[in-house]
Amino acid sequence: MRKSRTLRVAAFFAMMAMLAVMLQLQLGGTANAAPEDNILASAADDGTQGNGFSTAPRISTDGRYVTFASESDNLDPLDTDTIRDIYRKDLQTGDIALVSVAADGTTKGNQGSTVATMSADGRYVIFRSQADNLVLADTSTDNDIFWYSPDKIE
Repeated sequence: MRKSRTLRVAAFFAMMAMLAVMLQLQLGGTANAAPEDNILASAADDGTQGNGFSTAPRISTDGRYVTFASESDNLDPLDTDTIRDIYRKDLQTGDIALVSVAADGTTKGNQGSTVATMSADGRYVIFRSQADNLVLADTSTDNDIFWYSPDKIE
């Protein structure tokens, strides 16, 4: 039990180090939108504004994707509660993806998810979650680190 907790803490700090490096890389990127353009990232595919608190945005190096945590329950049909979830928004197409889901794409996390970051191109997302239903081997609601790839769902 102690070894598992130690590994989880080590994984958390490794992720935080990755976050710092990725943030440094992101600062050198350029956004596709002009500086005077404002885009509401915390909105559903149809443009409906999220009805809950959203926080912790991160942007891909090229400015196309934004990840964020949200307590909104109207951004994705799978999300029917106000548990904090992770989303990835494509600012070019307006598409939004619920990231804190199981690999089959049909089950959303049953506990809160936070602290998301993404690869430079925005394709992959890493996030922390207390959900115990995102992978079969997870048997606790302790914080775990998860990797999201649209390939495993699409």
